[in-house]
Amino acid sequence: MDSERGHCFLSPGESGLIYHQASSILTCFYDVETFEEIFPWHHAAGDFVARRANGEMDLKLVAARQYAARVGFPEDSPQDRIMALVMFLTNLTVRMRLDRIDGVGK
Repeated sequence: MDSERGHCFLSPGESGLIYHQASSILTCFYDVETFEEIFPWHHAAGDFVARRANGEMDLKLVAARQYAARVGFPEDSPQDRIMALVMFLTNLTVRMRLDRIDGVGK
């Protein structure tokens, strides 16, 4: 909801920028050493706040429910680090596209 213009729709370009910025923010918080990440998160439920100013989109993460590792491995190996990163990126990609596809309910 835009506090000045009320409800409005984003252009496809603005939507793309928001997805890009949200993905960047979450990736910056991913720790490749400990596998810690912000999760759960929902881009359609108030965890992020977007602002349109001077024709540009700005996004901020305003809620982080948990910051912890979601995976663990018995030994520390390069393959484990790669697997954890692939799991993070797969989850991020799928959830960016499907999170709250049907809205947030009443």
